[in-house]
Amino acid sequence: SQFIRLSAGAMGDSAFLVEDTWMNLGPIVDFCTADVDGRGQSQVVACSGNKHTGSLRLLRIGVGVKEAGALDGLSGVLGLWSLPGVGGGALALGFAGCTRVLALQPGGAELEEWPAP
Repeated sequence: SQFIRLSAGAMGDSAFLVEDTWMNLGPIVDFCTADVDGRGQSQVVACSGNKHTGSLRLLRIGVGVKEAGALDGLSGVLGLWSLPGVGGGALALGFAGCTRVLALQPGGAELEEWPAP
């Protein structure tokens, strides 16, 4: 990725000036947040690229992490999917032997298990 300045009145290659260049992180396959250096500042650790170009990247600048909620006491979760069309929103949690759905309750303060029909 590049930040390019366009020169007014210039023609051809001289019309463009590359101001800055950044490595492309795409595709980002997975990520998590971590306090990598123990300073209390979360950074994003991203699994980036594919095949022979895959790598782990630390994203520090321009990334804001805002925790919207936390779920305690759930172990063995193998997959997590959002279901935005269910009321105020819901999460489907995949386990080895079952799938559970947690729905956001009115007021948005708590998630409660949604019974299967």
